[in-house]
Amino acid sequence: FRPVEPPPDALFRGAFRRSTLIRNAVTEHELRGALWRHPHHGRYTWSGTDPEDPRQRILEAVSLLTDGCILGGWAAAFVHGATDLDGRTWSGRLEPVLFVLPYGRRIRRAGIRPIRTPVALADVVEIGGARVTAPLRTCFDLIRLRTLEEAVVAADAMLRAKVVTVEGLADYVHQHTGWRGVGTARLAVDLADSRAASCPESRLRVLWVVDARLPRPQVNRPVFNPDGLLLGVPDLLDCESGLVGEYDGAVHRE
Repeated sequence: FRPVEPPPDALFRGAFRRSTLIRNAVTEHELRGALWRHPHHGRYTWSGTDPEDPRQRILEAVSLLTDGCILGGWAAAFVHGATDLDGRTWSGRLEPVLFVLPYGRRIRRAGIRPIRTPVALADVVEIGGARVTAPLRTCFDLIRLRTLEEAVVAADAMLRAKVVTVEGLADYVHQHTGWRGVGTARLAVDLADSRAASCPESRLRVLWVVDARLPRPQVNRPVFNPDGLLLGVPDLLDCESGLVGEYDGAVHRE
C-alpha cells in the first residue's frame, strides 16, 4: 500500500482539465460533487475560490489559451501591475476577459471576448508561462476599444502603475494610425494624467473637461496658505478661478 500524495496547492487555484486533476489524486466522485465548479466547458476549479476575484478569473481564462491566443485587455493590465483595472465596470458588472487572436482563429466561451487583430512580436511577453500583450499594446487596446471616459480611466491607471509613459503611449498610438478606435485613443492620451489617484477621479476629470467644458484642471496639487500651511490636496483645481472638484467617495467620511 502506497498513500496517495495530496494535490499540490496550485490545483486549488486556476482551472484544469479533468485528466490533470485525476493524475493529482482528485477522484471522479469528487469532480461530480460540490467541491469543484465549471468556469468553462472542460475545465474544473476548486469551489472554494471566488469566481469574481480578478486573479482567479485571469487564472481560469489562462487555462483556455491555445497556440496563437494572447491574454489582453484589463486582465493583461492587471498582470502588469495596474491592479485598479480589476475587470469591473463602473456599475459593478464583470467585464469579459479579452483574448487577442490571429486571423483564422476562433474561440467562443462565456466570459471571454475575442478580437482578431495583427500582433507584432514586440507586442507579446510571457508571464508565468502565459502569452500576454506587452504594456504599451495592452494600454493601446484598452483606450481604443472603450468609450472615452473608460479609455481615460485605463490610461490613467496604467500611468499610475508606471508600466507606460505618456510619451511612449502617444508614440505608439501615432504608429498605429488607421486602426479601429485610434481617434478615441488619441483623445484619451491627450486627457491622461498620471497624478489621478483613482479611477473615480479620472471619471470626474472627464466630466469636468468634456461634459462641463471647464479649463483643464491641476490634478492632486497641494494648496498652501500664505504662511505655507497645507490646506489640502484637491482632486481637481482650476488655479485661475479657485474652483475645486472632489470625488465624493466613502473615504471622505473620515
